[in-house]
Amino acid sequence: MTPASPGRPGLGAIVGRVGERQQVARALADVKADGCRMLLVSGDPGIGKTRMLAELADLAGEAGALVLTGRAAEFERDLPFGLFLDALDDELENSGKAALEQLSPQQLQMLATVFPAAAHTNAAADTVPLPMVGPLADSSVERFRVHRAVRMVLERLAGDRMLVLLLDDCHWADAASVELLDHLLRHPPRCRTLIAVGLRPRQASARLTASLYSAEATMRMELVELEPLSRAETALLLGLRVGEIEELYASSGGNPFYAQALHRVGSKDPMPLALPLDTANGVPTAVAGALRNEFVRLPAEVRQVALAAAVAGESCSLQQAIDIGGLDEQQTVRAMEELERNDLIRLRESGQFAFRHPLVRAAAYLGATEQARVQAHRRAAAAAERRGWQVVERAHHIERSAQPGDYAAIAALTEAAAQVLDRAPAIAADWAASALRLLADSEDNTHPERRLELLTHRATALFMSGQLTASRGILHQLRRELPADPPVQRVAVAVACARVERLLGLYDEAYAMMRQTLDGLQPGYPDEEASLTCEIATLCLLRSEVEQAREWAIRGLALTTGSTLAARLHAAAAAGVLACAGKTADDVEHAASVLPSVVAAIDAAADEELALRLGAITGVVRAELALERFDDAIRHSARALAIARRTGQRQLVPNLLVDKSEAHYWRGQLDDAFSCAEDAAEMAHLLGVGELQVAASTALCRAAVVRGQLDAAIEAANWSVRASRAPDPYYAREALVQGGYARIVAGQPERGVQEILAAVGEGVRHLPASYRPWLFELLAYAEVRRHRLDEAQRWADAATEAAAVCRRRGAGFAALAHAHVLLGRGESAAAATAALSAAGDFAAVQMQISVGRAQLLAGEALARAGDRDGALAALGMAKDLFARGGAQQLLAEVVDAQRRLGARMRRAGGPAHPGNAGLDSLTTREREIASLIARGYSNKQVAERIFVSPKTVESHLSRIYAKLGVTSRTALALTVGNPDDPL
Repeated sequence: MTPASPGRPGLGAIVGRVGERQQVARALADVKADGCRMLLVSGDPGIGKTRMLAELADLAGEAGALVLTGRAAEFERDLPFGLFLDALDDELENSGKAALEQLSPQQLQMLATVFPAAAHTNAAADTVPLPMVGPLADSSVERFRVHRAVRMVLERLAGDRMLVLLLDDCHWADAASVELLDHLLRHPPRCRTLIAVGLRPRQASARLTASLYSAEATMRMELVELEPLSRAETALLLGLRVGEIEELYASSGGNPFYAQALHRVGSKDPMPLALPLDTANGVPTAVAGALRNEFVRLPAEVRQVALAAAVAGESCSLQQAIDIGGLDEQQTVRAMEELERNDLIRLRESGQFAFRHPLVRAAAYLGATEQARVQAHRRAAAAAERRGWQVVERAHHIERSAQPGDYAAIAALTEAAAQVLDRAPAIAADWAASALRLLADSEDNTHPERRLELLTHRATALFMSGQLTASRGILHQLRRELPADPPVQRVAVAVACARVERLLGLYDEAYAMMRQTLDGLQPGYPDEEASLTCEIATLCLLRSEVEQAREWAIRGLALTTGSTLAARLHAAAAAGVLACAGKTADDVEHAASVLPSVVAAIDAAADEELALRLGAITGVVRAELALERFDDAIRHSARALAIARRTGQRQLVPNLLVDKSEAHYWRGQLDDAFSCAEDAAEMAHLLGVGELQVAASTALCRAAVVRGQLDAAIEAANWSVRASRAPDPYYAREALVQGGYARIVAGQPERGVQEILAAVGEGVRHLPASYRPWLFELLAYAEVRRHRLDEAQRWADAATEAAAVCRRRGAGFAALAHAHVLLGRGESAAAATAALSAAGDFAAVQMQISVGRAQLLAGEALARAGDRDGALAALGMAKDLFARGGAQQLLAEVVDAQRRLGARMRRAGGPAHPGNAGLDSLTTREREIASLIARGYSNKQVAERIFVSPKTVESHLSRIYAKLGVTSRTALALTVGNPDDPL
């Protein structure tokens, strides 16, 4: 047996394809020079995609690149991350230990859920998961974090080399692999990278196709479409004269694999009935027959071993063939030799056997009887269990061989579904469905609780894979099947269903279901009644029914008089709604009086206890945001996120991230706000949940405006409005307001005001009360810029009226609104007084960016009033706050104000004082970059050292310059001081 090249056995020279080979070489040269590229090799089955990718691998290897090759397999589409396992696991096992050791234990834990090689490292510590709780809960790690860990390990493996990642037959890729590929295309590894994808376009999923063709936003794509060979090229391929291949060429259509298959058996030989693969894969009937004929002529024992090799996977060891085929070693060896003599299988350098083409494997598998396939899979599952394989690795064999009523198989599939739920939820949903079928088809109906458990698992998996409508259907089915008494689980499922409907924008349907469930709830279940009431209050707020939301929130507070943790959490949720929808100051103070006991109860509770009530924490965080307890909101959302991630309550994570982003925003921590919003957007993208994506995009928009990313903010706002499907788009409305804010700042106040008023309407009655003062201050500011002082005064008065039912934040925005108007009227001293009053209100609740805005306005007013020293002090404070918070847009405004005032600035290049506040304003990463620049590193060298792109270094550097008030690298080095000393 002669081994061939690993991964591509027995490949000969390419015939023709001159232009396509030039495309491949050009793409590789572009990447080698600098940058990231994607190469899409597209064509029909057998057209030569694998051979073209092998050509690329040879060229890349000669250029010194790290070449990783993975191939998806038709019959292993339920193996999570199978495509990337094939590409990466051996490399990690053989030479990737050093790369893995550079990762944190948390990153290794994430990778260990995908790659066995990572699980074998000493640093991959075990974790003890918290108990699974309730519907839509049952996972451990967010898969976008797994994706980031994979990207990082690719960067570590590549080092200084070019990375060439070859992914073949991607049309068969499992859902988890498609998601990971999508992430890598949107966030390429930070090294010279070529991602080459081979696929059959007609068989590719819509998700895969969308990911591939949207990749041009982040990297240039080269499309290589392989066409049929000419007659002369086909003749050269077969070693025949052109005149000898007319009939064969007509049957093959110039497809090289088809031509070889027909030539192998003789194009004029009678063909048996076609295999199923002719319709499944678009293979011509004649070719399917030819492939079938290659096996029909073999002895039964040889066909049996061929089936065993097909069942084993993309490659097969001799021992696997023995175990799965059911023959002894001598018989199996003879059969394998016969298969190799007929060029059906080929030996790789690794000692594994592989079919010469996936279609040959399909012929070996589909040509066997159904009974033979079931028996082969049963033997495969048993052998894998004997060898200690994990249940996930055995599940696809169990699924294909189990019979109705096989409770061991049902238990195994249930366990496998739970294990892959986080990283491959679509596969988990399929395995749960298979377990349900085995249970439903059995004659034993004595385990109804198992069916309900499986339905819950399937609903969770469907939710996590973005199939919300299907998940909703199963949750409604659970509501019907769960026993009416006790109602605890039925209420939990109903609330979970309502939250799914919220994400679908089905507010009216969710509201009707909550009312129906509440009306049917018998007395004696206060926690359930409070849970339903609080959910109804939230739905009213989302439906812009502010008055009704207030009434339900008051009712909710009346129901939560107990001292249990559950009662406290429900009270906080109701308080959050009341703080937003309250009509009087008494409403707000009533809501505020609830929080101290809630905070104490949460802080005293163990994680395991909170995990059972985690959904209510989101209500607590919303209450803390409305009641200006931003640090508590950050702390509690961070704790809730950690618990949600550990217990698999992923449906809560995006909204918690959005809320945490808002808390950081109001505290003036814009980089943290943006980071949370990015994580929320990434997770929402994975889930494919429209309203979650809209909420995350809105959070990005909010942070982007003040950071000075005005174009990005406007784009995010427009996207949110287009994407929202809710009848009354709560988050999209806020996005439109933020987009209007961006336009005002960008010098388009008229259009900005129009967009804001289009979003909220002139009456603004449907807006939460806590939202109004900020909005009215913004409109007053815009109208002053439009020189419409009467309109500005009207909005300032509205802000004062709205502030009556708010706390310090509302008073601050009202004072700031009046300061804008006073300054516009030329009443500079009064404007400064009002602005400083606003600064005091904002400082009381630690809203640092708002303090800075007020100080900026005070500085401008004091300058006009002739108080130069007071103006400089106010502007200096504003500058420091903006620099620390990352508010680049406002930082630029204050620098302009200082220059207009003729502030005496430290000269660029002058020595920095050891106590320079500018250095203190740098983030950890900015300090690291500044230190490296001071040592003389170029942007590219810094990027390579800290594993980011040169563009990211450039972006950081611009912020560093602004914070330190320098304009050159030399000035930065002098400001930093001794480059050998740490910053």
